[in-house]
Amino acid sequence: MGRNNVTIKDIAQKTGFSKSTVSRALCYDAHVSPDTRKKILECAKSLDFQPNYFAKGLKTQCSKTIAFFVPNIEIMIYPAIIQAMEVETRERGYTILLCDIQEDKEIAKEYVKKLKGRNVDGFIFSTALLNVEENEEILEVVRDGIPCVNLLRTDGVSATSVRLDNAKGSAMGVEYLLSKGKRRIAFLQGQEYLKLYKDRYEGYVNTLLKHGIKIDPDLIWYGYRGSERVATKIIPEKIKSGIDVDALFCASDNIAVDAIHALNEMGIKVPQDISVIGYDNVPISELFIPKLTSIGQPFKEMGKKAVDVLIDMIEGKKANTIEDYVFDPILMVRDTVC
Repeated sequence: MGRNNVTIKDIAQKTGFSKSTVSRALCYDAHVSPDTRKKILECAKSLDFQPNYFAKGLKTQCSKTIAFFVPNIEIMIYPAIIQAMEVETRERGYTILLCDIQEDKEIAKEYVKKLKGRNVDGFIFSTALLNVEENEEILEVVRDGIPCVNLLRTDGVSATSVRLDNAKGSAMGVEYLLSKGKRRIAFLQGQEYLKLYKDRYEGYVNTLLKHGIKIDPDLIWYGYRGSERVATKIIPEKIKSGIDVDALFCASDNIAVDAIHALNEMGIKVPQDISVIGYDNVPISELFIPKLTSIGQPFKEMGKKAVDVLIDMIEGKKANTIEDYVFDPILMVRDTVC
């Protein structure tokens, strides 16, 4: 029997189940028992059945497709995440659609509107802002009861989250700098409209206070103003003003790279004069000279987890409720701290 000629009717005849039961099993309907689903899937595999997901989606509302919304594909953390997600979706019989919203919520809302009309089964968002009300694309999907997961960027309340313990990562970085004798540690902030950067700042503050070190407002610097990277302007201003600093803790690797460039332009050596630590462990961290000490995220594991959780929701194996999956950061010691 040719692969293009195999139909649900053929599987039904061979297994003895009705066509509707076969259809539900192939769509991982929760009302089909695990034993029945297993027999039907084994039969489908033996016949080399290739479902027409578009036609099936029109009838069953199941397309075996999920959408992944990224804020900007140029952000260096996403290639490893996307690679892991694509591997996992293929293994579980799904297809992933990548939606680059270019940090534009209007684009995100338009994507949601179009994809809902195409029977996308679920959404993974990496676009959440700190202010919940601004996450209209996520709130719309939640209101419609469509399974969704927030990955990396979260607001903490709108949907299930797969994220890093960002405060813990900052604590690890500050502890490491303190262990090297640093006491005048400036913090370069990330975008204030993202919860992950708020958490990283809180980790920095709480760790210094734990060691009896008062928070000096003169050491809280901007790495971003809105979406604009400004570390290369801020660092020379602060240092030339006479502020004493022996280390820079940067809320992202992008900021750390900008910081090192600024220090090099001023003739300040890293790490001999000022130590620098970044956050995220993007690929450039290990290629940069000197190699950047950074707080790493297990991107592949987090991407895989987001896919697994979402598909379990779609297939009825997990309730569509709000949960929080938190991953531990990793201190990547390299050459920018001494």
